Amino acid sequence: MNKFITKQGSRLAALAAGIVLFSFTATAQDLINSKKVNNAGGTIKFNSNAGTFENSAAIGLITNTGVIEMLGTDNTFTGTNTLSSSAALRVPGQVSYASPAAAQNVFPGYYTDLDMKDAGVKNFGAATSVFIGQNYTTAGGNRVYGTSLITYDGAAAQAVAAENATNGGGYNNLDFTEAGLKTLSVGAALVNGTTGIDASTTGGGLVVDGTSGATLTATGDLTQDAGAGDLSLISGGVANVNGAANTIGANAVVTNGTLNLGDGAIASATTVTGTLSLTGATGILAANALSTLNVDGGFTNTDATRTNQTFAANSTIDYQDGASNIVTTASTNPYGAFIISKSNGPINAIDNGGTEIDLEIATSFAMSGGSGNNLDMLGSTGGKVNLTSGTAGNVTYAGNEEVVGTFRRSHNITAGDTYVFNNAQTKANFTTKPTDAAANYFEVYVNPDGQTQYYDATRDVQRDIRIDYNYDTWVADITAGYQATDVPLTWDPAYDEDQIRFREGKADGTQDEKVSTGEPYARTGSGVGSLGYVTLPGMTATATDVDGNADAGFFADASAPHNELILRAGPAIWYSVNPGRWSNPLTWDEGIEPPTDVEVVVRHNVHAGFIRADGYAIDEDHPTLMATKITIMSPDTDPLFPTPTLMIGSSDITAPFATSTTPVAGITNPGRIIVEGVTTEVPVTGGYAAENTGAAVNFVAGLVVFGGADITASESLINDGCLNIGGTLGIGQ
Repeated sequence: MNKFITKQGSRLAALAAGIVLFSFTATAQDLINSKKVNNAGGTIKFNSNAGTFENSAAIGLITNTGVIEMLGTDNTFTGTNTLSSSAALRVPGQVSYASPAAAQNVFPGYYTDLDMKDAGVKNFGAATSVFIGQNYTTAGGNRVYGTSLITYDGAAAQAVAAENATNGGGYNNLDFTEAGLKTLSVGAALVNGTTGIDASTTGGGLVVDGTSGATLTATGDLTQDAGAGDLSLISGGVANVNGAANTIGANAVVTNGTLNLGDGAIASATTVTGTLSLTGATGILAANALSTLNVDGGFTNTDATRTNQTFAANSTIDYQDGASNIVTTASTNPYGAFIISKSNGPINAIDNGGTEIDLEIATSFAMSGGSGNNLDMLGSTGGKVNLTSGTAGNVTYAGNEEVVGTFRRSHNITAGDTYVFNNAQTKANFTTKPTDAAANYFEVYVNPDGQTQYYDATRDVQRDIRIDYNYDTWVADITAGYQATDVPLTWDPAYDEDQIRFREGKADGTQDEKVSTGEPYARTGSGVGSLGYVTLPGMTATATDVDGNADAGFFADASAPHNELILRAGPAIWYSVNPGRWSNPLTWDEGIEPPTDVEVVVRHNVHAGFIRADGYAIDEDHPTLMATKITIMSPDTDPLFPTPTLMIGSSDITAPFATSTTPVAGITNPGRIIVEGVTTEVPVTGGYAAENTGAAVNFVAGLVVFGGADITASESLINDGCLNIGGTLGIGQ
């Protein structure tokens, strides 16, 4: 018998016994198949290091209900119809890498069942791609994945092997695709590279089932495609998503488990373009240090208390164009840095039926969406934005975005810092540090679509603004911003934004009064895409009443709803707040000399046209047009002002004084001088009286015209007090 016949007979006998020996020559130890292989529960072993399964037969001619066992270091599949080369040529049945000692290189490609058996280390080569259609068992030696990609691509349910540092270092890149639901149910799966959950029209997705302590740690980027099956955490399962740029493009559902964003050591960003759903108290989200959660899709949380979500102080959440609402937070579990970059419309807060209605924020607040992209706290929960960090400059707006509703800052205040509230031009600079209460806060309520109880469509900005606080005292420069659309077309043509001043009104509609501090207003008009604003320095919680409508002081009313800040245009009434010259800004509550189109109430010794003991030498701006109406108040009206007196002199002015002869719209009786009733009359025919020092002597009351001086009441003069005329008093034009 020749050797060929002998070898052929031996090969057939061996095949029948389930053992493959060699190839046809002494140098090739391969299985070369061109017809049919039916491994019916047996074992086909490749013993040599370079043994190969060379196949040219159609895949349908190969069945394997047993095992193809690789014992060599570099066993491969080859041939014109190479098994494992595509999904259509997937190796049927189980392929087992089973070296008892030597390291083995795992051949890339498509497997049905892949078994890592015995003690030899299993190496997945550089850029190797291995696809597993059904089962992956890892009971043998360590697996070294290098830069490989492992893909679970079964059409039916698959269990995910827990590869980690205890058995070789964990996966490199890991992918889940096709219709089969992939479940990690035992142990820790560590992915050092990327993790992908691919789109599938028939199911798919990944479940981390924590019944036996399963944890998935994605060190690199995790990407869930749009249309992919759910990423689900159940029974206490944990997913650590630590990549630099992660994407949740379909649904991530945390029913009973924990989704950790970032490892707290390096920056990690996760973008939700699909939905992120936290279900009840057991659905836990933890945004760790240096992590960013970009909500560009849906984000919901049905835990009523919101204690199932935590955000590190140096974490960031950014609600983007795909976001439809904002999840509220608990005071014990606030957001870290909070951003709204949504630029395609307003967004509101949502409590999902829970008890927490506020947006609690620990670090900073920013809006960068542009005009009209407001945060509406009124249209949903009715809660507030509450920022607990007092860092100056930690509230920013890119344009004229606004928070509609209440913006509270509950933190320690530093004098001299500017604190921003509902929009870029609604702010407070506390010139005197507030006295801190046990739980200190300062808040501003803004409703751009609202109206105050005192709304006047002919001259008011159509905007409801309220201020509340629980500091004992404060002094601040207050600025109120408004939109161009808040200035209605119903305004009187004589009024404009350069005339806007503050008034305070009780929210119950019973009383309003002028707000003045002795400091001048600053104003900037509104425009398309830009806010207008009005600033009044020196506002306090207990300001001295300036207009005779006494109350407890500016916004000191503690009842809710709190007093309203009215923005009203048009000429106002000027009140004297100090004795002094008419041209001296310190004389007047508005902090500037009265313009000619206003009414004036004199409550002190006020002189015009000459220098008195105060030494103020700057002449009046308009000596011939002092005001539309001058009222010298009765000292009986308020005991704080015992000697209201207007004294007219001409020591350094040659032109005579006269009131306006042109009526101003909205002002009653232009050009009138009214001297109200007085009880103390000290006529002075020449010279001048001393300043109001509190002594009964040297006081004069009423109107004094010194010799050589003129004043004309162009309309009328009503005297119910005392006229002291040493010069000329004209009546009428």
